[in-house]
Amino acid sequence: MITSCTSCRGEMPPGARFCPQCAAPVGPGEPATGRDSLEAALGSRYTVVRLLGRGGMGAVYLGRETALDREVAIKVLPADRGEGQDVERFRREARTAARLMHPNIVPLHGWGEAQSTPYFVMGYVRGEPLSVRMRRGLAPEAARRILADLADALDYAHRQGVVHRDIKPDNVLIDDESGRPMLTDFGVAKATGAGHTLTTAGSVVGTPHYMSPEQAGGKGDVDGRSDIYSLGIMGYAMLAGRLPFEASNTADILVQHLTKTPAPLRPLLPPDVPDALVAAIERCLEKDPAARWPDARALRDALVAAGEDGDDVPDELADVAGWGVWMAAGVLLTAYLFLSWLLSGADPFIESRSALLAVVAVALFTVKRVRGSGGFRFGAAAVMRALFLQPIWWNMWYPRAWRRRGDVFDRLPAPHRLARMIMAAFVPFYLFWLFPVIVVGHAVMTREARLIPFGYVATPAAVLLFLLTALAVQAVRAQLWARRNGVGRVESARLLWASTAKRAPWARPPMARLLERNARAVPLTPQACLRALITMAAEVSGPARTRADEAVMAGRRLLAAIDAHDRELARLATDSDPGEADRLRMRLAAFGPKSATEGEDRRRMRGLLAQQLEVVAAMRDRVTAVQEERERSTGALTTLYRLVAELVGRLPGGAGGRALEGRLQDACAEAWRLVRAEAIPGLETAVTRDLPLPRSRIRS
Repeated sequence: MITSCTSCRGEMPPGARFCPQCAAPVGPGEPATGRDSLEAALGSRYTVVRLLGRGGMGAVYLGRETALDREVAIKVLPADRGEGQDVERFRREARTAARLMHPNIVPLHGWGEAQSTPYFVMGYVRGEPLSVRMRRGLAPEAARRILADLADALDYAHRQGVVHRDIKPDNVLIDDESGRPMLTDFGVAKATGAGHTLTTAGSVVGTPHYMSPEQAGGKGDVDGRSDIYSLGIMGYAMLAGRLPFEASNTADILVQHLTKTPAPLRPLLPPDVPDALVAAIERCLEKDPAARWPDARALRDALVAAGEDGDDVPDELADVAGWGVWMAAGVLLTAYLFLSWLLSGADPFIESRSALLAVVAVALFTVKRVRGSGGFRFGAAAVMRALFLQPIWWNMWYPRAWRRRGDVFDRLPAPHRLARMIMAAFVPFYLFWLFPVIVVGHAVMTREARLIPFGYVATPAAVLLFLLTALAVQAVRAQLWARRNGVGRVESARLLWASTAKRAPWARPPMARLLERNARAVPLTPQACLRALITMAAEVSGPARTRADEAVMAGRRLLAAIDAHDRELARLATDSDPGEADRLRMRLAAFGPKSATEGEDRRRMRGLLAQQLEVVAAMRDRVTAVQEERERSTGALTTLYRLVAELVGRLPGGAGGRALEGRLQDACAEAWRLVRAEAIPGLETAVTRDLPLPRSRIRS
């Protein structure tokens, strides 16, 4: 029977574990009997539209409230759980949600129980889970805003006496219209057991990855600081692109939560991520609850402060922030005056002494302010950054080391970045062009224009004409890009002219989503990486599309190879015991050294133990070899992802684009070399069963 994918609505062959079009994992289907019974229970008050998701404690349907003509989400308890503790847990979730009215918490509209089918009706959030957004990559500023909003929601819930206990990306929905994160699923709030949670099949991570040490240790008296720890784990994953603790089984993950310190976050992040944001998240991850933030409000305040416009210059240097720009302008103005007086025949040192003295005075005053506040202890780089900090109104390219925190220049689409770089080229042109203008103007005034070489005038004019033409052409290219990608006129103008240092214009949901698409972080899992690769390949046009299609084909093959490696590792883990080798060595050591008087039974036992040790060592070597092969396949898939992401950002037809296509072709060849079927047992079966390859334009 042919079914359809719940993500892209494409056709799914029988038995497929991943969609062949979008690589989405296949979840459980929607039994007709469940929907029929729900519609019968709801009567005419609600209309069931479709199934949204299914988990251990219920299914969620999209519905429409007839009287108010609004979309709602209807959560219903499965028929096989309609009694005892499950019903009580379901009622408790509804009661907990009913107590909470906050802009970042999904509201509860009503509760009902008809024909032995408990259900409750929630507000419907038109958007996607945060886990899906994280697979595409999040900009640090977007991650900070989401964390601050969630901390505010948790502060409200904790003050109402509710501890969520299941904070994770799957339980956060991002509203499409406002971009606001909405916390949902209070199914285990205030519960002492592990319970069931409503999670989408095929989610990236399970609840244990986000458990606090208190929960991992089985303590029943956890408080709001447990939610703060879970939010910190989520923030770590949002910024670093990976979880702080990962293992092949749940027990190992819980042990790491109890005993292991996460890897420092700062080395994993680009330098433009504020240190205050990093420090706020790392404090959430303290093992001792008393060492974490005292409450969610304190965390929220720290996250808000990390995004203030004051930037990251030290307080000792805040008074001189941006002075270097105006000092440079003063120096150039003095140089122009000096040249003018020099050409007029007067003594330039005497005539321009006022300007010279003003520049020297400002420079000395700046040095005194920095020294008096102790700013020099931060080093020359910090002082230069403070002096030449990007002006808030600046809308062109600016040196990366001096940009403000949160500047979005690097996340703009490539055509708009290039247009702004051309605009920035006008600045040095105007600065140096004024010198020949002064010379020519003086020659005209003194009737000596005939003595000015033609090239002295023609060269600046030609450069100016070239820059104006390049800017016009690139502005048209940027507009065409915006039209092809469905960007409106207002957003297109903002992409081209708005200041990249101001946060407000880029925080609106349409612009934030557009920037997120250009700030691609490597997804957390190979499946997510392939899905993102397929999405990006669809954005490539022109001759480069063939290379992108080849990358998708190679990516499918790599994912199948990774799946085959995972199955072999699972089999090896079942057949082997990590401590068996040590036990065998101890037993051999207990036999002592060989001796001529040793009995036959003892020699035979020693030989059997030695053979067993060889077998265990061979299995361990095989595990290491398979893990290395998996890492190589994962690395090759990541390389394909990065190259296609770079290809999406390049202008078609450029020399750099052709070189990039060549690198992508080489990466595809390397991927096919890694996944030769004869080198990976079961690969052909995996490809046939999990990722059937559709027809392609690529010729073999």
